Amino acid sequence: MVTVMKLPLFRAAAMTLLCALILTGGGCSRSPREDGLPWLEDMNVLLIVVDTMGAGHVGCLEPGLDTTPNIDRLAADGALFTHAYSTAPWTQPSISALMTGLTPSHTGVLHLYDHLGADNVTLAERLSRRGFATAGVVSHFLIAARLGFDQGFDSYDESAVVNHHRGISSPKVYQAAAADLQRLKDDRFFMFVHFFDPHAHYLHHPEFDRTSWYHGPVRDWDHKITELRKRLDELDPDGTRYLRDLYREEIAFTDHYIGMLLAKLDELGLRDNTLVILTADHGEEFMEHHWIGHTRNLYDTLVHVPLVVSLPGRIDPAVIDDPVSLLDIAPTLMDLSRDPVEDFSWDGISLIPRLAGRRPGRTGRLLYHEVAFPARKDDAGTPVAGRGTFLAAVSRDQWKLIHDVEHDTWSLFDRVTDPGEHRDLLAEQPAVASPLRRDLLEWEKDKVPGWGVGGAQKRTLDPELEKRLKSLGYIR
Repeated sequence: MVTVMKLPLFRAAAMTLLCALILTGGGCSRSPREDGLPWLEDMNVLLIVVDTMGAGHVGCLEPGLDTTPNIDRLAADGALFTHAYSTAPWTQPSISALMTGLTPSHTGVLHLYDHLGADNVTLAERLSRRGFATAGVVSHFLIAARLGFDQGFDSYDESAVVNHHRGISSPKVYQAAAADLQRLKDDRFFMFVHFFDPHAHYLHHPEFDRTSWYHGPVRDWDHKITELRKRLDELDPDGTRYLRDLYREEIAFTDHYIGMLLAKLDELGLRDNTLVILTADHGEEFMEHHWIGHTRNLYDTLVHVPLVVSLPGRIDPAVIDDPVSLLDIAPTLMDLSRDPVEDFSWDGISLIPRLAGRRPGRTGRLLYHEVAFPARKDDAGTPVAGRGTFLAAVSRDQWKLIHDVEHDTWSLFDRVTDPGEHRDLLAEQPAVASPLRRDLLEWEKDKVPGWGVGGAQKRTLDPELEKRLKSLGYIR
């Protein structure tokens, strides 16, 4: 078991100061919020992130699917954001943005094995300073403690990180998280729980069978993602559907353990006082654009994710169609705090007005996405890792503009009439594209040095890390 335990340096002092302020009336009040929502300091926070779970594979967002009954029940009892988006199409930059409220460019986590620097202030650090016990349970080595993702956590359990050739991690994630809930049930806590199983390789789960209909050749292929990508031209529609359904079995399997974790909250009497936020870091492609997996594109198959916020009796059930970002989670939690003493600077916005029922609707908000994923090269300088990708995108309402920075090409999509983003309307809609292009170019100016073409610094990987990256299809 790999668990990083730390001393809660700020908690005792923070709680003492908070209690003193409450008792003396010195800038802190027990009076209710005007919006009817609870104060952050009066509840627990459980943040659940499912790796590689796109919105199109979740029942509450895709009518007719039965993959996620437990997530669907959570959504029915809380606020379901139907148009939530990640900032990047793979784990490291997406989680860095979620935890800080800053874009990957601003966190500095852009490329494989970038370290989340100590100059970033994470949600765990902010909540620890407000007296919360903090615990993380993760199942992906790309958000390991050694890469800085444990900042602010009193404990950071990595025991569920397994060999993903044939690894199953959800039971281990549940067991570690349930143990933390038991240990912290009498504290005010913030828990981050990360499930990994929907990530490739896609494994069969007989109890959640969705693939018995298929008897074709793909069943016997090597399902390692790098091997599948070598055979993309051999995939027929049924073979692609089989791989997608195998992935959906993984989602259903993970949903089962999410249900067990929520039941553990009930068993401990914590559910009514625990704000549960459930989301995903990115989605997955199944040949929608002749690719399997993620990391290489900014289409909605990869950046459209579920987002549910639930607190029974305090947040009214609602379906909210406003476009929102994972960047909004950190500022939303801090907007609930009695003690907003820090000078915050966010790339996201607070979702409190929407959670409180004041919903401005689709008001033309700009959302940005980015990916800087270089193709690995051999000794002769020839790319060998599939497609290198340096992309930025901006979306407003139904429109999305994608900039291929490396080749300086542009694509415009209407996601209402063309939800699959297959028809480039750049030439047909110059009046739409022009202001979006100006916005995106201005946004790109604010990148950290080295974001764009050739910007990925050369990194020396130890053999074990290199082996893991290859097994997951990030490099060859």
